[in-house]
Amino acid sequence: MRANGVWTVEMYGASGWENLAVFVLEDGRVMGGSHNGYVLGTYALNDEKMRMTFKVQLNGTPRALSGPDAQEFTVELEGRLRDRVVNGLGVRTDTSRHAVPFRLTRMTDLPSKQTAPRDVETRAECAGEVAA
Repeated sequence: MRANGVWTVEMYGASGWENLAVFVLEDGRVMGGSHNGYVLGTYALNDEKMRMTFKVQLNGTPRALSGPDAQEFTVELEGRLRDRVVNGLGVRTDTSRHAVPFRLTRMTDLPSKQTAPRDVETRAECAGEVAA
């Protein structure tokens, strides 16, 4: 199974599973975010084993994984993909004090590249309609 798609990301905390973000995985790249910040990074999938490394940039309230004073940090996540769900553990690379359970759930596939607009005039027309 390829991992390309749109995924929800949850972290297990004191109150149970907590929604964190939405990630887009595409050809080894991780991009995502929420109202609280964004992530950029990479992933690899070998058989069922997934490994991700991504930089987190927070613009709001810190979470349990980030710590009270961190606005930017790197996370490594390792897990196993089964039936459109990755269960695993994530750790900050600069502090390995604890691992936090993570869950990623695949919501949908990415649109094919053939469905993306390729005509510059079409995009310009759309931009003009939005501006008007």
